[in-house]
Amino acid sequence: MSFRHYLRDTARFISEFGMHAAANRYTLERWVPEGKLVWGGRELAYRNKDAHPEKGTLLMAGYTGVPEDAEQYLLFSMLTQAEGLRLGAEHYRRRKMATSGALIWQLNDCWPGTSWSIIDYEGLPKAAYYYARRFFHPYLLTLEEDGENWVLWAVWDGREFLTDVVLLEVRDFYGRVLRTEQWPVEAAPGGRRAVARGSRRDLLGGADSREVFVVLRSLHGKTPDRFVYLCDQKDMRLPEVRLRVEVDEGGRAVRVESDGHARMVVLEVPGRPVVFEDNFFDLPARTSRTVRVWPGPGDSPEPLDRVAVRCLNGKAAAGKSGDPRG
Repeated sequence: MSFRHYLRDTARFISEFGMHAAANRYTLERWVPEGKLVWGGRELAYRNKDAHPEKGTLLMAGYTGVPEDAEQYLLFSMLTQAEGLRLGAEHYRRRKMATSGALIWQLNDCWPGTSWSIIDYEGLPKAAYYYARRFFHPYLLTLEEDGENWVLWAVWDGREFLTDVVLLEVRDFYGRVLRTEQWPVEAAPGGRRAVARGSRRDLLGGADSREVFVVLRSLHGKTPDRFVYLCDQKDMRLPEVRLRVEVDEGGRAVRVESDGHARMVVLEVPGRPVVFEDNFFDLPARTSRTVRVWPGPGDSPEPLDRVAVRCLNGKAAAGKSGDPRG
């Protein structure tokens, strides 16, 4: 089973599409009895209300691999949901106006468990929520692939004419830039444009698709950077990275840096339902991100004094205010 079947969908309007994922750790730990948050255990199974609960495992098997424990399940299910919704939404948007709209099921939740929502029962965003802010951005840069060839599309939902310059880079997971090209972009209001096209072979230039990714960037800063991976998560050859995290002195922002390409960086504050400006993001090698923090639903207004960070290909780290750790 694969979410890539979305690429075969040619419907004129998508009234409902989605896939399920686990709630955030805070939410599950609040509602699952202590010591019972176990992958394959009764409590997680009870909180999966899909009529065919095995679908989630089959989807993960095709993209991330089957999780071995609850920690992996939380990350793998959220990543699979986020990447699946991204692939579907980008496909439907590239087909504009042959496909005239797409609605995700669902936004929020009435149940503290596994579901199709992108905001969980406690009001905390899942990975797919943050992904959706990018793939539903009015200005979308998206790479369409058919196995042998690729097309770079610019999709524009604004009401004015769009003028931009788009940069494409192929990078490895250690920060080396292997290829770079750029093209001018012009799009009419509500339009789309095929910006460039080529062969996958030329794009890679001899590099292994499991060891590189593509960056799509607006040189005028009109849309967030896009990272495009050329194989499934389970096949990537990601390095083991070291994360460093620091809470600023006022406790209102967190700074994270990584020595290698960190896949799916997750920020959490144990025992507190805080909301981050961005989360579940990828951090290229030798770069850093500063993320603002707000109290979540039911949380105290007290500023942060500590934060935990983890990713799919590195050890968890923790930091305190003014004290970077890694």
